[in-house]
Amino acid sequence: MSESIVTRFVRPLSRDYLLRSLTNAIICDMSDAKLPRFKPPVENYPWRIVLFRWFLLALEAGIAFYFVFTFSVNLGLIYVAYGVVYLFLLLPLIRCVRCYYYGKRCNFGWGTWVAQVFPRDDTNPHGAYYGYTILFWPLRIFPTLRGLGGLLMSLPDQMSFIPQGLFAVYLLVIFIHRRFYMRQSCVRCHQRVGCPVYNSGIVGWNAEKQKIA
Repeated sequence: MSESIVTRFVRPLSRDYLLRSLTNAIICDMSDAKLPRFKPPVENYPWRIVLFRWFLLALEAGIAFYFVFTFSVNLGLIYVAYGVVYLFLLLPLIRCVRCYYYGKRCNFGWGTWVAQVFPRDDTNPHGAYYGYTILFWPLRIFPTLRGLGGLLMSLPDQMSFIPQGLFAVYLLVIFIHRRFYMRQSCVRCHQRVGCPVYNSGIVGWNAEKQKIA
């Protein structure tokens, strides 16, 4: 009997393959060795960029919630509550109130509504409090540990789409999201030169020394 299409053309799930995916996602998310070239900056980002970022975020958050919720329902509820607090309170205070796009439609769409709720901070550079984005890490660390734990504790013949394949999708979504906003958003941003998201070498008060291109 000839091999099925799935057998021939779909890469089998393997522990080594998923571990490489995790490594590539981490390297991509932390390395700025090959920054894309600048493009003319925009005042308000097109909705197609904003909506696609929202789609990727929703996809990542949904998979992350699955991993946390299947571990503990109560922890899953806490995870969702913390995500909402970070997205609607901590993120605006850490970044948005000092951003060029305060009051404008940024690539995430947050600038307009943040200006209606939070006062602008004109006394500090954009990256002054970027170190506090460490508060975002638990939202990715716990799902990653859950997925990685399930991968390492399973035997090769126990591999399946859920959870091992879903973990690979989770890493892929993070990878795509990172590449997308670096190449479609950051290169058009007025804040790009002094922004730690675009250049991780700029953190805290070092951002004050940077000039906006």
